[in-house]
This record gives sequence, C-alpha cells and structure tokens, in this order.
Amino acid sequence: MRYADAVAGSKLQASWFEKELGVVGTARNANTVAKLVQLTA
Repeated sequence: MRYADAVAGSKLQASWFEKELGVVGTARNANTVAKLVQLTA
C-alpha cells in the first residue's frame, strides 16, 4: 500500500491489515524495498 501523505495520518494502519487478513505485516519505505530487491537479485 502506498500512502501519499505518510502513514501517520492514515486510518488504515498495519494492525488493521493484520487483523483483517490474518497475517503479520511490516512497513518499509520505497528505498528500503528497492535495496532489498537489489540484494536478492
């Protein structure tokens, strides 16, 4: 999920997704995700 104005002001927090989907999640910014993808390639 992408938050245009930062996650802090959003009503959709990670805990909601975890509860609704029944999974444990984590939040990462786009730079971190890009680096992780680069490390696994």
